[in-house]
Amino acid sequence: MSCTGEVGSLSAYEKYFAFELLFKSCNESFQSKHDALVVIAHYLLVRSGKRCAGSGEVWADPQRSTTELLPVGWNENQDLYTIRYISAQNNEQYLLTAVRADNSLLICLLNVQKERTASTNLNVDKYVSEEYKDCSRAFKDLNAVINKLNREMISVMERCDSGSEITGVCDASPTASQESLLHMPSTRTGIEWPQNPQHDLLGQRDLNPSFGLGGGMIMDRRHLPRPPGFDPRAIAPGLPRP
Repeated sequence: MSCTGEVGSLSAYEKYFAFELLFKSCNESFQSKHDALVVIAHYLLVRSGKRCAGSGEVWADPQRSTTELLPVGWNENQDLYTIRYISAQNNEQYLLTAVRADNSLLICLLNVQKERTASTNLNVDKYVSEEYKDCSRAFKDLNAVINKLNREMISVMERCDSGSEITGVCDASPTASQESLLHMPSTRTGIEWPQNPQHDLLGQRDLNPSFGLGGGMIMDRRHLPRPPGFDPRAIAPGLPRP
C-alpha cells in the first residue's frame, strides 16, 4: 500500500521518474480518490510524449504554450474530467475524459484527428486508499494501476497512432471485463519504460525555454516509446464516433 514499494531493485519513485514531483504539485487540490487516478493517467500521457493544453473540450489557439503539469481547475467537475493534450511528436490533439460512476472511474482517450479511442475502467477502492493526498500511502498497488492504464489505454492508442491493427478488434481480457463498466476493449501488451533515464536533462525545457530540445521534467524525448495502433469501437458518452 505504498507509493514507494520496491519493484525489483528499484523503488516506485525511481521506476516512475518524476511521478512523486507531479503528485505533490497538485495533491493539495484533491477532492476525492478519483483525482489521484486522473493524475496517474496524466503522468502516463506525458511520459508517452503528450503535453497538456488545458482543460475542457474547446481547443484554443494551437500555438498556445503547453505544459507537463495539470491545468488550473482540472478537477473542478468531479463527475466528468476533461483534459486536452497535444503530441510533442506530430502535434496531434488528444482528449482525455474520465467519467465517475459510483466506485468506478471510466477513462477514455480520444485521438481527435483520427477519431479513435482507447478506454479502461478502474475500481477506485481497489487502487486508492483513504489517504489519497499522501503519495506514500495513496495507492494500494501503484504498479498494478499503472500497468493497467499502460496496457489498456496508452499502448492501445499508440498502436492506433501508428496505423497498425486498426482494422482489428481488441478483445477485453477476463480481468478487464470484470472491471469495465461498459466492457471497454483492452490489449495484451504494455509499455516498458527505460529504467535508467538520463535524469540530468529532464525538466530543463520547462525551467528554461531556451534549453534546446531537451525533454521536460517527466518526458525525455530521447526515450519516447515507438508507437504501435488499434481500432476500438466503444466510445465514452459525448465523444464523436468514427
